[in-house]
Amino acid sequence: MNETELLSYLIKTGPIPVTDLALRSDDVPQMLETLDKLKRRGDVEIQAPPGRDTLGDLKREITQLQLQVPQLTPAEIRQRHIGIVRQDDAAPSTIVQLSPRAFRRFAY
Repeated sequence: MNETELLSYLIKTGPIPVTDLALRSDDVPQMLETLDKLKRRGDVEIQAPPGRDTLGDLKREITQLQLQVPQLTPAEIRQRHIGIVRQDDAAPSTIVQLSPRAFRRFAY
């Protein structure tokens, strides 16, 4: 999911949990990277449980998985990525939404 696709999706859906975004993405690591870039730019707001860096935690776990099992097929890797996101206790309550600034820029 690239930046344009992700922003368009957020315009259509409104706030959405990271878990749901992962289920809709063909490439979970790329989606997390894109979210991180958009967050740093101020285009999305990510509301995570207190004291949690959900995106950072998920990116670290996925990187570890990729280093451990490089012989998996793309479909198996995608299933494992989604499994990591689903098993993370903070992911379902980590909400992604457009920032007010981005909403004014992209929604009109």
